[in-house]
Amino acid sequence: MAESSNADIMVSGLKVSDILLPHPSLPNSMCLGPRSSESPAHLISCEANRIPFVNQHLDLTSWADCLRAWPNPPEGWVSWYNRVSKTHYATWESIGIADALSLSLSPLEKNENILKTIGYFWSDALNCFIFGHGPMTPTLLDVAMITGLDIVQNGPWWFIQLWAQLYFRDQIPDFPPLTSCTFPDVNGNDIRCTSYGQALYGLPGSRLIPKEAAGWFKIFFQGLDNPLFFPYTETEDFENPVSFRLGS
Repeated sequence: MAESSNADIMVSGLKVSDILLPHPSLPNSMCLGPRSSESPAHLISCEANRIPFVNQHLDLTSWADCLRAWPNPPEGWVSWYNRVSKTHYATWESIGIADALSLSLSPLEKNENILKTIGYFWSDALNCFIFGHGPMTPTLLDVAMITGLDIVQNGPWWFIQLWAQLYFRDQIPDFPPLTSCTFPDVNGNDIRCTSYGQALYGLPGSRLIPKEAAGWFKIFFQGLDNPLFFPYTETEDFENPVSFRLGS
């Protein structure tokens, strides 16, 4: 949200009030409305001083506590899943959590170089990341396509990692074709991935390496010449989530 005192600032011939909408319950605040066809550069500059990396010295170690609650299957989880799914899988499907639960069969390696730099580009006023090429944020489409869930609240860091890896895949060396990735079944055998989430879960992680983290910071800061705004081009090869078929 943005304070209404900025409403008269001009952005490429438009008032900010032409782009921002009054908040339904907070009279002194506004919400980001539909994106204008104009360049967002001037609007972004109004918010730039609030982005964390502008206001503080970079300290990549300060993010350590934020990444402690990382999802990894506890001991015996796969056996529990195998046993319980035989009885309740149909119920999981009916309430829309089957795809997300299946992701827990595989450990997700943490990519600290992405996570400890991307956070510096988050704007808590616009509720999006502000990269060099413009604002970006995970959407409900991303949630549905990656996890199979219908909605997310306060998306966790592990989801931000999967989202960033998907949209910035061209910046990751040796990024594999997602259709070639494998995922463990309940018996631990590698099988073909049936969703974007399964394919992304298998990507290698990385401990914090200052040089690599600096490389990611530069990518986020400078932006991409040709940003990838729609990464779901392999939907015909992934049958899940069944509730969202772009080809149908």
